[in-house]
Amino acid sequence: MFAFTIVQAQYPGNTAKPTIMVDSVQVPYNSLGQINPQSINTVVVLKNKQFPDGVIYITLKDPKQMQTILKSKKFSLQDLANKYIEKADKGKPILYIMNHDLVTDTSNFRILSDLYYSVAVVKAKDSPYFKKAFPNTVLLMVSTQVRIK
Repeated sequence: MFAFTIVQAQYPGNTAKPTIMVDSVQVPYNSLGQINPQSINTVVVLKNKQFPDGVIYITLKDPKQMQTILKSKKFSLQDLANKYIEKADKGKPILYIMNHDLVTDTSNFRILSDLYYSVAVVKAKDSPYFKKAFPNTVLLMVSTQVRIK
């Protein structure tokens, strides 16, 4: 299995998110789970006037891989919610969790249809961590860690 994520420093007032460029194409911040680290050729991290929050340039070993990613069908998190959440739970607040991390910016988030392999829906009231704070909330947990054969 693989996962590629950025760990952001957690301190009050830290809202900085770097721009992510993969083979010269800007991709959403939360889409790094779609990249197999073994397919990465180089990673360059910069911070300058043009990118005050920083920029991460990733080049892939096979340039055709980016074309495959761009052509693949992409789902929003709401698409996955519509597909997996039961009718009785529709309309309830949803917490989106991807690869064990809470997704806080869902507006531009897209996941490739062929790169997620597991979606679990859990009622927060059935979770020891969320039942008191969010009893009427649904957790949509997505895993993009692809199994390598």
